[in-house]
Amino acid sequence: MIGQVFTTQHCGDVVVHEYKNRDNVFVTFLNTGTEIRTTKARLLGSDRPRLRDPRAPTVFGVGCIGVGPHKAHEKGADTKPFGVWRAMLRRCYYRGGKHHQPSYEGCSVAPEWHDFQTFAQWFEDNYPKDGGRYQLDKDTIVPGNKTYSPDRCRFVTQLDNLAARSRPGRGR
Repeated sequence: MIGQVFTTQHCGDVVVHEYKNRDNVFVTFLNTGTEIRTTKARLLGSDRPRLRDPRAPTVFGVGCIGVGPHKAHEKGADTKPFGVWRAMLRRCYYRGGKHHQPSYEGCSVAPEWHDFQTFAQWFEDNYPKDGGRYQLDKDTIVPGNKTYSPDRCRFVTQLDNLAARSRPGRGR
């Protein structure tokens, strides 16, 4: 099997680079270079295996789940960091939603935050631990900022966010 190429359903081609046994087949996604372990049955079980590349940009065309300790879902629900990350990407990259929030036109997310693992670590390090509810804000540090990034974002209360929106020169 080593060297054999398979086309997955959603994440492009993979090549087998190591075969230990039928339960331990190691493949590399050709688009991203990500390596995962799978089984021989998953590779041969259908025309196009259902393997997922954690580094493929599957969230609004730019975001990937990445490889690391942070989970996107637990017990069938989005985790708090994933929900905040996904909403941020949606505001910037979901074309169908632009008419609902025109003030987000021209907004973007720093490339390092396209990887959920990187964002989730920043979230864990920065989300206040006092039990309150906070919103991710991109333009109280730099008024009018249009880029979500680690050095320009912080968490604020809804009340602080609403008050800041009413100040002149403040974008969304």
